[in-house]
Amino acid sequence: MKIVRVSELQQYIGCKIARNVYIGEGQLYIGKNTELTAKSIEILQNKGDLLPFEYVYVHTPDSEGIELAEEVISDQLKFKAKKTINSVFDNINVASSRNFGEIINSIVDDLMENRNVIQGINTLLFYKKNDIAAHCLNTAIIASIIGVKLGLPRNNIENMAVGAALHDIGKARIPPEQLDSRKPEDLLANQGHPLLGYQQADKSSLSLIAKRIILMHHVWEDYEASWESNHNIYQSFPNKLNNNSIDARFKDIYISIVQTADVFDNMCTQGLSKTAVLEYIRDMQYIRFGPGAKALLQCISPYSLGSEVRLNNGMTALVAGHTDIPERPIITFTKGPLKNSTIDLTEKAYLTYQLEEKTGSQKGIL
Repeated sequence: MKIVRVSELQQYIGCKIARNVYIGEGQLYIGKNTELTAKSIEILQNKGDLLPFEYVYVHTPDSEGIELAEEVISDQLKFKAKKTINSVFDNINVASSRNFGEIINSIVDDLMENRNVIQGINTLLFYKKNDIAAHCLNTAIIASIIGVKLGLPRNNIENMAVGAALHDIGKARIPPEQLDSRKPEDLLANQGHPLLGYQQADKSSLSLIAKRIILMHHVWEDYEASWESNHNIYQSFPNKLNNNSIDARFKDIYISIVQTADVFDNMCTQGLSKTAVLEYIRDMQYIRFGPGAKALLQCISPYSLGSEVRLNNGMTALVAGHTDIPERPIITFTKGPLKNSTIDLTEKAYLTYQLEEKTGSQKGIL
């Protein structure tokens, strides 16, 4: 099986869907092993904003015999978590869902049980623009992956994940038209969301880790470097709490991880490739993010399971697994004399590779 972008499914008429396809808030739309027809592809492509993912898994002739790892977190659990986050935001109350902590615990459980197969995160995340709940869930999953990979204490990972899932709760108190605006006055209003969220969280029983994440997930390592001249504002905010300055000295590893995960997901969801986003994070790790950037770079692969790559010897392959070096995955050849044979690129230093453009290398799923 391989990953295929929904917009590129026409060339796979007659192939079968390899994994269930869901729409909306988790309704099953196309079941596993359903054959793709011109009509079903047209209908699927017309679903637009109802599609929570930009890709599907398909059994194709060139990927015959290639199996990928099963989902680490079930789609059902992800949709349940997203619905719960939506409920919390709708009520503007971090205590409005009794089972929120249990859902987060289940996500962390799944990640801890599959810590060796979570570097290719495309199958774990929603990719919907302007969906705050989906973004918050994605941020929580990415942050949890990093926490698990670093071996951080289990209880702290859970508290970090809760903070990540609620990091934008303050936006629920800002009118939508201001959130989407680029006017200077609206940008300043939007910058108030961490403090608004913290004020709400501070009344709750959330952990100190979660509260600090909600407050400080936009604080840069270098405040002065965050000046944005086009709009005459600092991108590091808030800069004060109770008249006391907030700066990077108050950031801990958990805030830094969530801050990095937040930016990573936002940039990928807006259509940038994972390679480009990771390069930005590498460039900005000492200016904006802190130690969370290095942690993410050590944990997240630029290449997704099922994505097609081209090696410098001209051969094509699919990413079939990940290694301890995120940039050097395990690949399975799809054509030529080595078809269906698998190699570990950590053992083949002379081979380099790049993503085929036809798999959408400039899009967020990669």
